[in-house]
Amino acid sequence: GKIDATILDAAYRQLDRSYDPKEGGFGNAPKFPRPATLNFLTYLAAKTTNLRLGTAVLVLPWHNPALLAEQAATLDLLSNGRFDFGIGKGYRWGEFHGFCIPMDEAEERYQETVVFLRKAWTTEGRFSYHGKYWHFDDVVVEPAPVQKPHPPLWVGAQSPNSIRYAAKNGFNLLLGQAGGPETVAEGVAIYRAVLMNKHAGG
Repeated sequence: GKIDATILDAAYRQLDRSYDPKEGGFGNAPKFPRPATLNFLTYLAAKTTNLRLGTAVLVLPWHNPALLAEQAATLDLLSNGRFDFGIGKGYRWGEFHGFCIPMDEAEERYQETVVFLRKAWTTEGRFSYHGKYWHFDDVVVEPAPVQKPHPPLWVGAQSPNSIRYAAKNGFNLLLGQAGGPETVAEGVAIYRAVLMNKHAGG
């Protein structure tokens, strides 16, 4: 239905006031609609000053990585470094079918986009990139993000391999929605084991 801007503004002000940066949580947080994520968060960035803003998750294989890099960096700039980028490869067949993207390409497209994003955010000036699915010649991605080397990446993961990938690359972990406390504990244990091995020089 139609979203009343006055109601949204009041909700955003209440949300910003209820956020505690030290605790990373809220008091009486209002519920509000969630339209196109990055557009919505950019609007929210202008309405708040304390709240950290994040996606959970944005499915990378569906997006042009150069445009996505600029959109995410712009959000980080306008929010003065309050953006947390939650990313994932996706798992719903119907959504991939709608974008005419074979699901068996999801993992490769996801990995390729992560590589491009990190390169785009850490390269000064123009650069080229040639992968399996995306090719860019002599491009410049602007603006640069406020957070260095880039906004924190939170990886949506459920399988052991995906959890290990997040840990090996130093990404934060967003565990999948499936499973109970035991499943969550197993995922956290896998993540921590990889981190401990990295720190031990393994």
